[in-house]
Amino acid sequence: MEQNEEAWELWSEVKTQWRSSGFSILGLNYPSLYLEASRLQIPLTPRMMRKIKALEAACLRASHTKPEDPDDPDHPQRGQEPGEMD
Repeated sequence: MEQNEEAWELWSEVKTQWRSSGFSILGLNYPSLYLEASRLQIPLTPRMMRKIKALEAACLRASHTKPEDPDDPDHPQRGQEPGEMD
């Protein structure tokens, strides 16, 4: 979508700039966002910030979701043959 091109361009530059603690990401490094927005001459309007924060939230949800591990003893299909269903 054309109205999201600048948000995607900015996101492409900052999507690796995260604040972290231990083995978890906490959120986007906003000083990097401000620097890149200035460099790219992309105004950080309230609408732009909502778009960036939506992308940030999606990444945080994905990073905090435990992938399904069939070897996990609590996995619902533990002990079943591949392709076998309950």
